[in-house]
Amino acid sequence: MDIQPKINSLQIGKIKTIFLQYFATYLDDCMTRLDFEFGLQLGKERDRLSKEQYIKLTDYLHTAQTGIREQYLFKISAAFDEMQQQTPTKKAEQIQWNAAKLLDDEFVKEDYAVSQIIRNCEHRFLEELSGFNQQLAFLLGKQVMSSGQNPVSPENLLRTLFDVFKPLKLNTEYRVALYNVFAANVFSQLGFIYRELKIHCIRDMSAQNPAFSVANVYVENKPANTHTDTPPANNVFEPLRQKFRLWRTEHSPSAYDMFVDNGNLAYEHVEIINALQVLSYAGFNKATPVYELPLKHPLLKKLESLNFSDEIRQLDQTDQDILDIVDLIFAQLSQDESLPNLVKLAIAPMQMPMAAVALVQPDLLVLPESPVRQLLDKLCAAGSLVNEDSTGGQIIIQQIVGVVNKITTDSGFEIAAWVAADNAFAKYLAAQQHGVQRYEEHYRQLMTESEASLTVNGEVAMIMAGRLNNKALPATISDFLQQAWLQVLLSVYPHKREHPELWQKYLQTLDDLIFSVLPPYDEQARQRILTILPDLIKALRLGLKQINYDKADRARFFKELAVLHVLILDKKSAASVQVNENNPPQSPSGAVVESYIAAVQQLPEGSWLEFIADTGNRWGKLAGKSQVMQRLLFVDKSGEKLREYAVAELAELICTGQARRVNVNQQPITERILENLTP
Repeated sequence: MDIQPKINSLQIGKIKTIFLQYFATYLDDCMTRLDFEFGLQLGKERDRLSKEQYIKLTDYLHTAQTGIREQYLFKISAAFDEMQQQTPTKKAEQIQWNAAKLLDDEFVKEDYAVSQIIRNCEHRFLEELSGFNQQLAFLLGKQVMSSGQNPVSPENLLRTLFDVFKPLKLNTEYRVALYNVFAANVFSQLGFIYRELKIHCIRDMSAQNPAFSVANVYVENKPANTHTDTPPANNVFEPLRQKFRLWRTEHSPSAYDMFVDNGNLAYEHVEIINALQVLSYAGFNKATPVYELPLKHPLLKKLESLNFSDEIRQLDQTDQDILDIVDLIFAQLSQDESLPNLVKLAIAPMQMPMAAVALVQPDLLVLPESPVRQLLDKLCAAGSLVNEDSTGGQIIIQQIVGVVNKITTDSGFEIAAWVAADNAFAKYLAAQQHGVQRYEEHYRQLMTESEASLTVNGEVAMIMAGRLNNKALPATISDFLQQAWLQVLLSVYPHKREHPELWQKYLQTLDDLIFSVLPPYDEQARQRILTILPDLIKALRLGLKQINYDKADRARFFKELAVLHVLILDKKSAASVQVNENNPPQSPSGAVVESYIAAVQQLPEGSWLEFIADTGNRWGKLAGKSQVMQRLLFVDKSGEKLREYAVAELAELICTGQARRVNVNQQPITERILENLTP
């Protein structure tokens, strides 16, 4: 008699929920970056589109992305339900999948791209997928289970995505680019998701069958920051406590001094933690850190107000030490110059939950691998050097705020919440860092391609570099010459023998443009600028027309150029920059400028600089250097391009104090504060 295998529907339902939670997180992150990621995957195909066409295309994707997300998650959920009903895979559907692709070459291209993604995922995550299949088969009452029967195997996920993409009005190149976006940002995380699902399955089986051991599986997959075999708290905490007391003595008198010991009974930890929760709720929505004095001062007042007995109580000395150490950590955080104000304000509410868990388990303050220190270190590292006004910076800050909001609830006053938050934020950081690396690599590739085109015409490269050498040009002009006018020269260069007059004309235009935006050193130079302007504008328009320069960009450039010329030719402005024999300007000498240029050229990739401006300071990391074009590429913390600088331009900024190198301390911030705690 054929016996229907017993299916554990409850556990499969849990697996479906867990998978959709993880998968939706990566899917949502992908959707927020869809415009940029799509352009990145288009590659050279992007260059064939006009600006208007590309905007129209991205607008269409933006409109469709909500439907893509909802349909995709709905179909995945339905596939889980079909699996529980033991619905056999319809072979006809697989045949239709392949047969549809054979209808024409375009479908063949799409099929090839999809097949490549499937094979890549199956190869990369073979071990994780096999382990998850094994556990899933057990829940379905089967001996074995193939990947084809797993609703979330790479093959089935891609087949489902194909069904979702079918209604989209996109040609083959665009559909392939969209598949690649999902491959890079969503499917690349499948290995991690499979591992988590496998662990979940084994834990549930262990709960149902105590004889089933999960020790080996957990040890293999447990987070690196979870410590075991912790020594007794007093033994671990005592050295730090003594070290802090020496610091307190050296800085006495201060608000960190011990309260007078009157021999009264000490408050219980449960009472202190309750008071900390009350204080946390009272200060949660304030825009500034709640207390100027160390935490123990307002805490003692709150404890007194919550004490309805006639008995006078006090804070235990060890508890005061713990509270003061936590307070000192957050006081140091508030003074860290690499942390933007928004990040400091976001992290500040964690002080009271951290104090609560440390009172119960003081070793959490001592051990660098404790989830409390690990989470605080990760939040500070993520928020360090973030530009608050950038899109990527705002996303990072929002992530930090989300973690803090969870910690400052009731659950955050227990260590389990810190462990969960630390593990979750570590996963976000891994995905975020992966994205940053991809963005940086993309920008470096663009710079490399630009260099490659220059090396084909070495003479053009040397001419451009020679014209720009040691000239502190306005950013608008520098960018225009490096990008637009360089293309004009490259387009004329192959024909300079047949049309030498045109080649010379555009070289002269290059020289005239540079001359026209530099402050005139005398009246004769000012008159020359006035004389060359009409022909200069005409030559610029002719050259840009030759390379089909974008009309909107062209209009914007000429508008900015007009403003520069007005400022340069204004006599009052010119007078402020002219050399006065009796009062010479305090400009750096040539030798000093050369030293700054040499220093800039030697900056190693990965160096961080702070750019100082009236509108606010910004941080940028040197992500790439072009030796041919003498250009430096800077990105922000999220990997977004900040700007490219000419070597001479950046040297001028550093020389005049408008930029400075930042020494980034790679040491975790809690380690830096506690290990460097000296009297």
